[in-house]
Parts: sequence; structure tokens; C-alpha cells
Amino acid sequence: ANKGTYKVNTVEFTGGIVTTEQQENWQEFYGPKQYINVYGEGSIGTYMCNFAKAGEDIRHVGKPLDWLILSGGDVRLTDKGTIEVRGLNTPNQDWWDSEDLAEITDDGNYNIIGRADEVIISRGGANIFPYEIAEYIGRHEKVNDCYLYKIKVDDERGEMPGCVYSGNVSPEHFYNYTKKKIEGYQVPLKFTRLKDTMPKLLKEDPGVKVNLFFMEDTLKENSEWIVDEYET
Repeated sequence: ANKGTYKVNTVEFTGGIVTTEQQENWQEFYGPKQYINVYGEGSIGTYMCNFAKAGEDIRHVGKPLDWLILSGGDVRLTDKGTIEVRGLNTPNQDWWDSEDLAEITDDGNYNIIGRADEVIISRGGANIFPYEIAEYIGRHEKVNDCYLYKIKVDDERGEMPGCVYSGNVSPEHFYNYTKKKIEGYQVPLKFTRLKDTMPKLLKEDPGVKVNLFFMEDTLKENSEWIVDEYET
């Protein structure tokens, strides 16, 4: 139930990747009647939107809006799986690549699954999507938060995921749990347990900026965050 002073009717956010757990937490705490998931580019405008009632799926960003289609614009997926938009506000009214990876659901809605430059490409050429894996393995009952990042191993093995998390479970135990839940090529190379959740650590030290591209550097520079590690 909402513990706050004011009743929240609507939660609006912009094209972010929302996990099932986040949606459940928002509903429990704020108790909104509806959600609005807006998607677009700052210089182009909003061109997709998902209006969802409480209990409905808020993870997708809906379909192209009428204004875009009626003005001669369109949205499509490229061969690499990213969203492209064309319309009155795109440069030369040509196709503009968002670099956001997406899937189209059976209902024709666009579901954002990550950024093209965040995808981890395994030795066999398979794509690993960090957000999907982190959400899945992060459901462990003793894990508080979980993130995957890219590790460039070597030319032979290519890229592999690393995992940083907080919770009351050792890195080795979390590794053994994870390898039973996902495919072998998706299992992180390294598990690093932090002393607290990432949001709380950043609140304590607002000068630190976290970027999943440079997570290894961030951990080296903030080694006091680390409780223990396990490398597979």
C-alpha cells in the first residue's frame, strides 16, 4: 500500500527497461491506476507510447503514434535489431538510428531490450543482453540488486559478462546458482559482491559516476565497496 502522503494516480517514465520486480514494487508502494511509458528522441520528439492500466504490461513502448504515421513518418527495426525512425523532425527526413535494441511483440508493440553498444558478443557470436540476464538471475531470494557488464577477455574468447551485485549470498554460491539457470555462454566470468546496493553506494558518494562500459575501472577505483569476488 502507498505509505506516502499523496495518492499517485499516474507513473510516467521514458523508454527505460523496467523489470517485473520494479513494476511490482511501484504498484505496491505508489498504487497508481495507470502507467505511461514514453519513447522518442530529444530532437525528434515522442513517436511511441504505451498507456497501460495497473496490472498490464508496462515494459514495452507501444506502437508508432498516429502523428508520425499521418505525417508520412515510420518506424522499423534494422538488420542489427535497432529501432530506426523517419519523419518530419529527423535529419533530411531520412532514417535515424536510435541504437536501441528492440523486439516486436505479437501485438506489434516495440519492447526495448538494451543498447546496441552494451550487447556482449560471445566467442560463438551469440548476443548476450545484460539487462535480461541480470533481471533473471537477480531474482535469487538473497540478492538485492544485480548488474551485468562487458569484459573484453582476449581475441580468442572475445567478450564475456561480469556480474556485480549485493546481497546475503557469496559470489561462489551465486555462480553455482547462476550456471543452473542460464546457458553456459551466458554465465558471467566474474562475480563481485558489494557491501550495499548500487543506488545507496552512489548516494553516499555522489561524486562517483557509474557506467557499465567502465565497470571494471569503477570497481578498481572504489575497492572499498567490494566484499568478496569469485572468478570462474
